[in-house]
Amino acid sequence: MKIRTQKSPNEIRNQYLYKPFIDFINNKKDRDKRKDKIKIFQARTGFGKTYGSQNILMPELFNSHGVNLIVYAVPNTENIDPISFKLAGKNYGYIFTSNVLELKSLLAKGARVVFGATHSYINVKKNRNILEELIKKYKSSWFVEECHSWLGVTEHQFYEEVMGYNTPVYQGTVWKLAELVLKNTDLVFGITATPTKQHRGVCGTLKFEVMNKWCPIKDSLFLTKWGTYLQYKGYDIKTVISNRGKSDSIAVIDENSAKSNLRKYITEWHLPNVQKLVKFSKYDKNIVTKLTSMILCGGDNNTRLSLHLDNVIEYLIEFLLKNNYLTSMQSIAVMRDNQKGFYDLCGNFEKATDEEIIDALNDPDEDAEFLLVNNKGSAGINVHNLTGTCSLKIRNPKKKDVTELSRQKIGRLSRLNSGHGHILRNKYDMDLELMMMNYCDDFGVDPHIFYQTLMTANVFQFRYPSTPGDQWERATEEFDEKYTASKEMVDPVVKSIIFDDDEYCPACGQLLLHKDVVNKFDGKFIKFDEFNFDKIQESLEV
Repeated sequence: MKIRTQKSPNEIRNQYLYKPFIDFINNKKDRDKRKDKIKIFQARTGFGKTYGSQNILMPELFNSHGVNLIVYAVPNTENIDPISFKLAGKNYGYIFTSNVLELKSLLAKGARVVFGATHSYINVKKNRNILEELIKKYKSSWFVEECHSWLGVTEHQFYEEVMGYNTPVYQGTVWKLAELVLKNTDLVFGITATPTKQHRGVCGTLKFEVMNKWCPIKDSLFLTKWGTYLQYKGYDIKTVISNRGKSDSIAVIDENSAKSNLRKYITEWHLPNVQKLVKFSKYDKNIVTKLTSMILCGGDNNTRLSLHLDNVIEYLIEFLLKNNYLTSMQSIAVMRDNQKGFYDLCGNFEKATDEEIIDALNDPDEDAEFLLVNNKGSAGINVHNLTGTCSLKIRNPKKKDVTELSRQKIGRLSRLNSGHGHILRNKYDMDLELMMMNYCDDFGVDPHIFYQTLMTANVFQFRYPSTPGDQWERATEEFDEKYTASKEMVDPVVKSIIFDDDEYCPACGQLLLHKDVVNKFDGKFIKFDEFNFDKIQESLEV
């Protein structure tokens, strides 16, 4: 009988996130002590923050604390999944809306309501006036999702130290609204995977407090994908002469190296992984072979440090056509401030919403395979089949130790993908270890195929350029230490769960392949005296 090596995902989430939240809101003394602060709850990308908010934390506030209104404030529209809110609301007795007038009407009729909207929408004068009226009339709670973004810093004087860059104007509109809200309720929370310096009390005024401990990697091996990282030569130093004749040395992206590494990323990682899954699917009908990739590009305001998104589209179309993609395929999705939609390989563009793009990327029957972003891609892009990210963009903030945004971009890669579509969710409740223990028996699949599938689909690559201030380098190191286990770290644990003890050679510890497996695959694997896993893997290489 196989024995678990880890606590269940729900046990882990309860220990590090749900219980600390519920314990706090039930402790009047602690609440009074922190009534004037934003309470920050932290957990890595894909940990279950949004699901927990919808299905555990918000119902607790409605049912046990007399809350009528919960405001769920987000930076961008892609940060809100209306369907998951509506499903949770149906299960737990609340209604979700994104319309402030509908919110007002629902509250007047006695409904318990979650109002989800962007900060921009909330701060439209007429909307803000209605909300200010409602929070005085009804007991409310506020959840500021991705609070490192619009609520990462309070005042302009701390902006550069906290955010890494300077800005000529910072009005702190979300913080000012939060201050107003705090006068009417102490139940104001920030949710993030990357608490800022001010959140952590490193600098700035003490207007935030982190309320829960970070879940270490050793306790969450199977809550995320497993990481690999690859750096390439990213920039050159060039001397420029100003109008006043002063010379200065500046970093400029190495365009040839960036293009070359985009090509290598696709041919050495993306396509081989897809082709492996296609091969494995011959022996496991449940395997979903679609994988997607994110490409970080530049826009009009940072051409010196990145490849422009428009140029990447042209280059990518040309490259995909050479690799036998069809002209009619809408393989390229684009998300940027002024353009959202799909390109086919003739260069034709079709508009789409954020939700439609995310759905198409996740849908195995849709062509969308590559997502190009510039300013977006930091949060709210929940694509489970992402196999990697290739950055064609150098990050060079003035404060080199500010890596939150960079870690957010890497964090898009961490969501679980066993390679079997919805089976992980529907049959095993997103419990990857439970799936590893039972899948092969449940579906009659050879463990070698399952292992290979998992180590293909649930491993990501982040390929990034070297940077002048080691920004990507710092971010990847921190991500590797705190957010996801490496492929090398989990490999022996995964093998020990999937394979029986007698699958290993007692002399050398090598994973063995039995003769009946070779017969099962009708001689597709190389035959030699001692069947071992390394030889199997080599035979499956593209």
